[in-house]
Amino acid sequence: INKMLFAVIGMSDLSETELLADIIYRKTGGNALLVNQFVKYLWDDGLLWFSFRQKYWQWDNRTLESKSIFNNAAELIFQKMLFLPTDIQLMLKKMACIGSQC
Repeated sequence: INKMLFAVIGMSDLSETELLADIIYRKTGGNALLVNQFVKYLWDDGLLWFSFRQKYWQWDNRTLESKSIFNNAAELIFQKMLFLPTDIQLMLKKMACIGSQC
């Protein structure tokens, strides 16, 4: 996870992302899907941001430690769906009632 974060975030030293990688690993158990979705969740929630002034990515380790992680991918995707516009949510609910009969 640390090597992936280091490559994606582009910090100057691998050790700069170690604590973030450790937090993400503990929150996701290393599950690749959950790691990817959790990083996106951090970005969407403003918990991982790019500082144009300082020209590098930033995060608050204490805040990340306090964030709860979802028990599985389905719960994570459900939470993300809550951020969709209301009309899209309604359409998805109707489609779910149809099920696999489409």
